[in-house]
Amino acid sequence: ALRTPADPGFWRSPVRGARFTAVLGLVLLVGLTLLFVTGLLSYAAYNPDLDPVNDKTPDKGWLGFYLFA
Repeated sequence: ALRTPADPGFWRSPVRGARFTAVLGLVLLVGLTLLFVTGLLSYAAYNPDLDPVNDKTPDKGWLGFYLFA
């Protein structure tokens, strides 16, 4: 018998489960959060004049600068 997309059984798959959806959502959440944080760190590292408190001396602060202090 030919299965078409109109048949409900056509779309059943063990990959399309609640567990996979939850894991995928968690991976995306962690990945996007990491992307956002590293973007902020990069922006602050290349723009030390964001705040006068930011010290441009390499041996001061975490990664050589103070973030948005």
